[in-house]
Amino acid sequence: IHLGELVNSHHSLELLNGVSETLASSDNRLITRSHQENSQDVVLDVVHEALIRHWARLVEWKQTYTEAMVIERKLEAAAQEWQEKGKKLDDAGLLLQGGRLVEAQEYLNEYGKLGMLNGLAEEYIEVSRQKHKQMTRNRRLVAGAFIGVLVLGTVVSTAFGLHSRKQGRKAQESEIKALNQLSQNLLISNQPFDALKEGLKAGGILQKANWVQGETRIQAIASLRQSFYGVKEFNSLDGHSDITSLAFSYDGQTIASASGDNTVKLWNRQGKNLKTFSGHRAPVFSLAFSYDGQTIASASGDNTVKLWNRQGKQLITLKGHSGSVFSVAFSPDGQTIASASGDNTVKLWNLEDKQVITLTGHTAAVQSVALSRDGMTIASASFDNTVKLWNRQGKHLKTFSGHTAAVKSVAFSRDGMTIASASDDNTVKLRNLEGKELHTLTGHTRPVFSVAFSPDGKAIATASSDKTVKLWNLEQKEPLTPTGHSKSVNSVAFSQDGQRIASGSDDKTVKLWNLEQKEPLTLTGHTAAVNSVAFSYDGMTIASGSDDNTVKLWNLKDKEPLTLTGHSKSVNSVAFSQDGQRIASGSDDKTVKLWNLEQKEPLTLTEHTAAVNSVAFSQDGMTIASASFDNTVKLWNREGKEPRTLTGHSGPVNSVALSRDGMTIASASFDSTVKLWNLEGKELHTLTGHSGPVTSVAFSPDGQTIASASFDNTVKLWNREGKQLITLTGHSKSVKSVVFSYDGKTLASASSDKTVILWNFDLDDLVAKSCNWLHDYLVTREEEEKELREICGIKGRREQRAGSREQG
Repeated sequence: IHLGELVNSHHSLELLNGVSETLASSDNRLITRSHQENSQDVVLDVVHEALIRHWARLVEWKQTYTEAMVIERKLEAAAQEWQEKGKKLDDAGLLLQGGRLVEAQEYLNEYGKLGMLNGLAEEYIEVSRQKHKQMTRNRRLVAGAFIGVLVLGTVVSTAFGLHSRKQGRKAQESEIKALNQLSQNLLISNQPFDALKEGLKAGGILQKANWVQGETRIQAIASLRQSFYGVKEFNSLDGHSDITSLAFSYDGQTIASASGDNTVKLWNRQGKNLKTFSGHRAPVFSLAFSYDGQTIASASGDNTVKLWNRQGKQLITLKGHSGSVFSVAFSPDGQTIASASGDNTVKLWNLEDKQVITLTGHTAAVQSVALSRDGMTIASASFDNTVKLWNRQGKHLKTFSGHTAAVKSVAFSRDGMTIASASDDNTVKLRNLEGKELHTLTGHTRPVFSVAFSPDGKAIATASSDKTVKLWNLEQKEPLTPTGHSKSVNSVAFSQDGQRIASGSDDKTVKLWNLEQKEPLTLTGHTAAVNSVAFSYDGMTIASGSDDNTVKLWNLKDKEPLTLTGHSKSVNSVAFSQDGQRIASGSDDKTVKLWNLEQKEPLTLTEHTAAVNSVAFSQDGMTIASASFDNTVKLWNREGKEPRTLTGHSGPVNSVALSRDGMTIASASFDSTVKLWNLEGKELHTLTGHSGPVTSVAFSPDGQTIASASFDNTVKLWNREGKQLITLTGHSKSVKSVVFSYDGKTLASASSDKTVILWNFDLDDLVAKSCNWLHDYLVTREEEEKELREICGIKGRREQRAGSREQG
């Protein structure tokens, strides 16, 4: 930690320097002091992690700090926002009020003596207290002055109520922002589980504060979406002094954990401790369940392996290693046990004939051993930073490298096709049998001692010296990604009910996706790439534009499309008017054509001097916008006369969109920018941030958010003032098209990587999914996670008893 960060009203820099120098002196050597490169700030670190484990007073202090840290983080985040906005003394919305001020005061009463808050947070709390006193005093003065006037008093009371409500709303919005920022910081620091918890808190407040709109709302939803889709961990078990290993029973309902406190503990999946086994004379480093789940093997620093039944009765002790036994594993038939030792060997023990086979080859202590489900392959992990594969006869098959520190644990998935390894580099790696790395799991803050697969292969449990067990769900929770096109997907569109998506591709097809079905309906008929698709407002017709120079109209009741011919070159864009009676198309032949479905001949607009890349109707159908390779946007009336030309882009304009109120136009260009314009052609804002040409732009239904897609493989969201809100990553190639669903809860993007991604921005759905994900974790944490339990509707024991009495 940086010494400067500890300075506050309780601890001066001089005092902290003196204390830290004493702790680091040759007489004590409890911490180290060092200087960062190009900095005068002193960095402090604990000399050895054993201090953290075995210094009882320090353990007690750390527990107290952990309890206080949750509130401390929120206070310091809010104080930081207050500072960034100029430390305004009169902006009650930024200052602590109501319950938040009470919470801060309780924090000071409980933990203030520890002096953990930074100086800025202390100043922030004190200013908030003074502001609260001033507001209370003012209310009393006003109330006294008008006490005799009933009617006027009622008016004043109402006014103050409105003012108080306004200030309360500002405070709620500030809390959402603070939680959102904390969630983002936790994600950046590789703590996705904690990030999800903070993001869910923000989401829970936002559900009740539906008046919060715009930037705050979209960022909070985006933060919750990012943390939910990014997290793998779903529970944490606490209870040992230092966890070294764990294993799932075969039915997946019981977890066994081994510890430096010489014991083995059994847990259920909700985190309840079932039983504790004692008997080893040194730390227990590893354990394993037999396949029938009735026997547990434990390996210890006392050089032995012990076998137990589930009731904790010791059955047998295996002796033979000349060093600590760090790992143990059962063969599928339960007749062979493999053990790994600090003597650099692996031993295979046959429980029937008592024969022992010794595997040699590692150049350092062997930390872990595992057998594949068929019992024919053995994996071992060592302090030499490698994982080795062996056959049952002891022949070395393959060596995996990649970890940057000792490998402490290794495990096979149930199907035997995946190997997980845990390391002192704080990570877990998943590989196939050829050694190809599939995933690296980050989140632990200290070395990872043990890893185990659940029997169904859908979860991994890991144990670390950070005193936590983490459960990682390996099932994909990625945004829904419809796949099926064989080439680049150029365009995507939603039906108005949000239940169907149309996509157009270089593979010459249009695909219609029903979100409740896996297989799309494929519309064939174009003889070249499909560049653009659009739904009519009644959802019954799809228009498609193609490199075959045609526009096709697909009536979903009929199989044969109506083909509109007239363009002499590729059709790049199509759009419906809201009444469904007109279609606009833009082409490489430099024209825009307006097709009236009741007339045969289209109206042709011919003012562009280069290819027309995009067309769009205003909501009332009175204005048509077109974007062109001639670097301009043109606005046409429905007769196509005297267009207004918007100039300002320094490259071809790829896409144009109008807000639903028709007052703002967005254009996306090869110059890597998005520009916002009013109807008079005045440039309002230029949105910069993409590192490649911007291919597509779209407004959210409320007009407050703009989405842009780019050659840089990303989608970005912006507010109407041009501020970048978030960046969505997931495509592996250029993003060609982006569109919002009509309810604004889903964003679809189409890419050259042949996929369409549906990005979930449905707050209620994300909160429900996050609560479901965290359910097992929250069930056993009635006191410490009250806020999250309330958001997720999980009742405590007291509430459940009260409910039972009412029903009775």
